Amino acid sequence: MTFEVIHMSPKNSRASAPGEPALNILLLSRDDPFGLDLDRADFYCAEIARRLAGKGAKVTLVTARSAGSEALDLIDGVRVVRANDRYGLFGPSAFYLLKHRHSFDVVVEFSGRSSFLAPLFAPRWTTDVRVIRRRHRPSFDLSVGLPFRLAEKLADRAVYRGKPIVVPSQTARSNLRKEIGFHNPVYIVPGGNPSPGPAVPSEKTAHPSFVAVGHLIPEEHMGWLIKAAGLLVGARPHLQVDIVGDGPELPHLRAMAENYGIGTHVTFHGAVGEERRRTLLARAWLAVVTGEAILTAIEANSAGTPVVTFDASMPRETRGNARAEKIFAAGRNLVSDIDESLSRLQMREEREQAGQRCRAWSAEFSWDRSAEQFVDIILEERRRMLAHRHTRRRPNDCSVCVFFRAGNAEAAERALRAVARQTDRWVRTGNDFSIILNGCDEPRAATVLQRLGPGEATLVLARNEAQSIPPAGASP
Repeated sequence: MTFEVIHMSPKNSRASAPGEPALNILLLSRDDPFGLDLDRADFYCAEIARRLAGKGAKVTLVTARSAGSEALDLIDGVRVVRANDRYGLFGPSAFYLLKHRHSFDVVVEFSGRSSFLAPLFAPRWTTDVRVIRRRHRPSFDLSVGLPFRLAEKLADRAVYRGKPIVVPSQTARSNLRKEIGFHNPVYIVPGGNPSPGPAVPSEKTAHPSFVAVGHLIPEEHMGWLIKAAGLLVGARPHLQVDIVGDGPELPHLRAMAENYGIGTHVTFHGAVGEERRRTLLARAWLAVVTGEAILTAIEANSAGTPVVTFDASMPRETRGNARAEKIFAAGRNLVSDIDESLSRLQMREEREQAGQRCRAWSAEFSWDRSAEQFVDIILEERRRMLAHRHTRRRPNDCSVCVFFRAGNAEAAERALRAVARQTDRWVRTGNDFSIILNGCDEPRAATVLQRLGPGEATLVLARNEAQSIPPAGASP
């Protein structure tokens, strides 16, 4: 069962609790979200940082310094401190946190393969939140050695025990549970639709084409794309392939294209600006994602371009979405997936209809909504820590929709405000209440209802945990 968001509580208009001073928030990210290296830019961090600052928080970002960037900067209300190389940021970030350990209320890590271990250097009353955008891959485990990865996983479990973790999708959360073994509360905060920019040409190429966007590193598996193109060119002699991005794999990929005899079919654009990237995405018939990049899929869909990816590499929320009706092939045979999708898009009318469906699906994502959820997580964890208490709800990956009608609606609302967590969502229409209890299963939801005392109520497990709210009074 999927519900549309119809109301967001006004309690999160600021990044602090009502009546309290604005929070001082420290963000840690190895990839500079405001830097010149667009391939490594952490757009998730940038969008969240801008909106936290917009809500009145004092935001400081410590990140890696690349050539041509300033050591100290102020961008969109975010104070940016750049230090050292991205692979040597652990020491500078730890020193900065120790030096300013009493200056920050909240520390947020944007990490992937390895962490900053910030809780070791922050006071125990500091709220620590970790954002994991990419999962640990087995290939990365092998490249750095099993003993190192085992030691890091054990350290992560110990240092981040009980700390809230934020991931962009249900699949990322499942991978986190399985591969790292975290038992922390894990919240899903998806990315958003790209901000409106300059208008880009929406006319598709005359011949079949597909585009891939990403940092050209081994883990993105761009080599699979070159091999697939080599096999497709025989049946599609006018096939055009655009690869957008830069990285250490670029020379190897160029050589692969020449060896497969498709050098004239594949164009390597390198690192490009946002407008150019959007243009390439909008003109292609298809976008191919070989890595774990939900933001790329959203951006491609917002440009009206369907996406093909692997079953194991993309969040399952984007697959089999009958309501979105977008083309999203996900299988183990990349060649047949691309070929079948290009065949379905052969007719101009079908490309236009697919583009409309893609744009409708991507419109469901909002950076503002994601920022609201992020603020909820911070405030709930901070409230819990300042109260020196443990949450009654154990870490749980379920969400429960609750429907009830209260005899005394005012009393029920007061009780609900006292019982609900910051990360819960609810709406009242007259005497009817609809609630989503996040991180909660049906037995625990029944316990919560006993504290509310509404009498009869309907409980339904939510199929999708996108923090949406059912209409008050709706039937399950």
